[in-house]
Amino acid sequence: MDENKSYRTHPLFRVEQDNHHIITIQPLSAAAPEQLDMIGYLTQFVDLVTFILEREDTVGVVYTCPIQDEKIEYAQLFRQFSSSRSSPSDLFELTSKVLRWETFKKPIVSLFTNNCTAIALATMLWSNYRIASEKLQFGFPESRYGLFTAFGATIYLPALIGTENALSLLTQSKLVSSEEAHQLGLINELAQKPDDCLPLAKNWILHPPSIDANQHTKQMDELGPEAILAIQKKARGLYAGTNAVIELLQKKQLSTPFEAAEQEANLYLHVLRRPEPLSMVRTLHYGVQLAKSPKTINHFEDYSLKKIGILGAGMMGSGIAYEAARAGIEVALKDVTLSQAQRGKAYAKQVCEKSLALGAMTASQGEQLLARIKPTEQVGDLNGSDCIIEAVFEDFHLKANVTQESLPYLSENGFFATNTTSLPITELAFASP
Repeated sequence: MDENKSYRTHPLFRVEQDNHHIITIQPLSAAAPEQLDMIGYLTQFVDLVTFILEREDTVGVVYTCPIQDEKIEYAQLFRQFSSSRSSPSDLFELTSKVLRWETFKKPIVSLFTNNCTAIALATMLWSNYRIASEKLQFGFPESRYGLFTAFGATIYLPALIGTENALSLLTQSKLVSSEEAHQLGLINELAQKPDDCLPLAKNWILHPPSIDANQHTKQMDELGPEAILAIQKKARGLYAGTNAVIELLQKKQLSTPFEAAEQEANLYLHVLRRPEPLSMVRTLHYGVQLAKSPKTINHFEDYSLKKIGILGAGMMGSGIAYEAARAGIEVALKDVTLSQAQRGKAYAKQVCEKSLALGAMTASQGEQLLARIKPTEQVGDLNGSDCIIEAVFEDFHLKANVTQESLPYLSENGFFATNTTSLPITELAFASP
């Protein structure tokens, strides 16, 4: 097979060449990144582009996003990067190959014809010029899960839109429109329709401005302390990805692009191997997906919640106790003193009396409901609980103490829940063994 034919019949990408020797690359619809790990898949794409740039007759390269947003699977990323077969050097090598594209001094254009976020968006920053159709959205939503996007995002983005804008876009999970991205400098040119993008790209390649070999990795501005403090105030140091982005953007001012790529790769794997982002993805991503599509949840037909323990008989705890008892569940309502626990049960009695007066409950039903609530000051009365719900004051040490005290009384397959409005759930989790 001749050299020209080999890259045009790539198993993962469709490669076309026009009469001007402009090469267009787009992923084959049948090919998906899950066939390879993410780095392996993108390495094939980067090697293909590199091979094309090395050819003397290549005038320029146009590519559409090598991966689709729906093809980025968080669980796959965690599995890949938590295994011993993935190392920072793999990601660093990939990003280094991309950085070397600039040495060919040939125009590269990326085309946005669909919404583009996360790793997919990072790959589109590798070009010299970006064209997008209208009414699309761009951003890095994974930051809400304590993650950040590597693959050169912290290197290329600051040079395109400014360091402070990059900090905000990389850490605030905000999506921007095509028009907003154009104003920021993320997008160079807008097309009315997706089909208009390719002609605009080829026209730019045939009539390009002079290309600075380092134009889209240069540091454009310094990261001011006010911008950092504003982000830290929101994140409170609890998001590993946000902390990593701040560190990388600060170091980038004193680093070469290749040094920045190595730092980015090291921190990316460090973040992915922390337990907090994985827990956040499970809860805030997959948990929300399941909640929106309850029919996809696997229900255990033999499971039933027979008894719950509630720590704290205040407004929240007494309300939970009433609802649980109304659902037919036995409740152990514990507080520091028996009188405080009894006051919590008194709330349920008041609600029953109102329901009785409105005809929404019979006297017998009210008596049965109240009989299910046992006020107590003894932690041992929680024994055998299928679930223990902590609803005490918003004090970290208090919540940690009552958690540790009550956990031994859970049933074999029981679970512990906490009720908090201001304390980080990940920090509270450290109180349990």
